[in-house]
Amino acid sequence: MLTSPRCAMALSIFALAAGLGGAAEAAEPEPPTGTVPAAKRQSVAPPPEAVAAGRAFFEKGQAYYKAGKYQAAWVEFSSAFQIVELPDLLFNIARCEAQMGRKADAAKHYRQFLTERPDDPEAENIRKQIDALEGRVPPPVLVRPARPIPWIAAVTGGAGLLLVIGGAGALGAANSTYYSLQSECGTACSPSLTESGRTQSSVGYALLGVGFAAMAAAAIVLPIELTKKDSAAKLTATLSPSGFAVLGRF
Repeated sequence: MLTSPRCAMALSIFALAAGLGGAAEAAEPEPPTGTVPAAKRQSVAPPPEAVAAGRAFFEKGQAYYKAGKYQAAWVEFSSAFQIVELPDLLFNIARCEAQMGRKADAAKHYRQFLTERPDDPEAENIRKQIDALEGRVPPPVLVRPARPIPWIAAVTGGAGLLLVIGGAGALGAANSTYYSLQSECGTACSPSLTESGRTQSSVGYALLGVGFAAMAAAAIVLPIELTKKDSAAKLTATLSPSGFAVLGRF
């Protein structure tokens, strides 16, 4: 993530430029405007009065930026850059333009900064910022783990439902047997003939009892299992061109 805005390095260079101003003027006359290479411009310090004015603009820009007044900060940083062409001022100007929504200008000034400072510690982040400003960065991909199935509750509840269906079928078969025997022999049927009906009836009630118990157990286990699964899935991975991040709640 880019720092905002730069101050320590720029202030030290302002101080250095003020100390070297007289010596630079005595060393050689200043070439015509527009003919001085970038490296040469940085070695030729302006007069102390200009350095003092540039530093005043710079410090005002710092204050405006911290207050969120990016337009005013941009004016101050730009004014300072007109006096002392420091790379850190380009960085600060680009930061203001990015905050103001002037993406093309911000990308241009970031590129100018990298031309002056290709080995800057934040060079890689600045290049990513340029890509984002120029629309070459896709939106971050949110990778969420699929919600696990509560297997215990699902299996228990499913088995219970099958047992209830089987019990209902057994009771239906018992009723059918009793109806058939009543038509044949009424109340005079021998116990051996009614034994099958009693067996079917007992099996049916047993299956119903076990099935309903299993379904009740599934209803109790389900919220507990979902709570555990939700607790285990509190981490969310976010993948974006700027890096990989893991977000979580604890």
